[in-house]
Amino acid sequence: MKAIILAAGEGRRLHPLTIDRPKAILEVGGRMLIERALSALRGAGIERSEVIILSGHKVEKLKEAAPDCRFIHNEIYDTTNNIYSLWLARGELVGQEFFLLNSDVLFASQMVKDILQDARSSLMMVDDVNPLVKEEMRVMVNGEQRITAIAKILDREQSAGEYIGLARFGKDFSKAFFDKMDEMIKAGETGVWYENAIAEILGEYPIYSLSTRGLPWIEVDTHEDLAKAQVIAKKIDNLEA
Repeated sequence: MKAIILAAGEGRRLHPLTIDRPKAILEVGGRMLIERALSALRGAGIERSEVIILSGHKVEKLKEAAPDCRFIHNEIYDTTNNIYSLWLARGELVGQEFFLLNSDVLFASQMVKDILQDARSSLMMVDDVNPLVKEEMRVMVNGEQRITAIAKILDREQSAGEYIGLARFGKDFSKAFFDKMDEMIKAGETGVWYENAIAEILGEYPIYSLSTRGLPWIEVDTHEDLAKAQVIAKKIDNLEA
């Protein structure tokens, strides 16, 4: 199975640390975020030759950190959002099963295994354990844990949890997903999240919520997040020792 790592953004809230490097090569617990992600993928059976990194800001630094991976570069990363970066990989992924992760997420390796070992074809990893406290990418689900809505503006009380940026898409969902992204890009919607395209096809194509089960993770967007990530990295390392 191919894996896609979204790593194009500049990470402005982490300046000055990310002025000359992408967030993905920041170190937490003595290891780069991208190194930890690639290790987790390999532990679940996805080798680096099957990994495509969607790059943008300071791509040369990322290539040094992950020389065995393939790259698709977003030349206009500074004026587009992640929907455009992912859309650039359509030739590789449309109608194909693939794993997706955001490069600024620190997570326990077991999460990748949980997603890949699940019998359902399309899944999004959701933190339904910790409380929703900020403008997260929230999801709503039905009784079968099928995701019925995804957006940052969903009501906190009605949301099942936060989508953490790890997902698996089956072939049928992948085809519909890229068709919708293609439609949106052609309409000039290059500044939105890829989750917006997912939201548009949920009624017809099922994708399910898979719980983090309380396993440690964090999205690194700010200096405060990075400080917390240092602590969480130690928890993950102890857990996986």
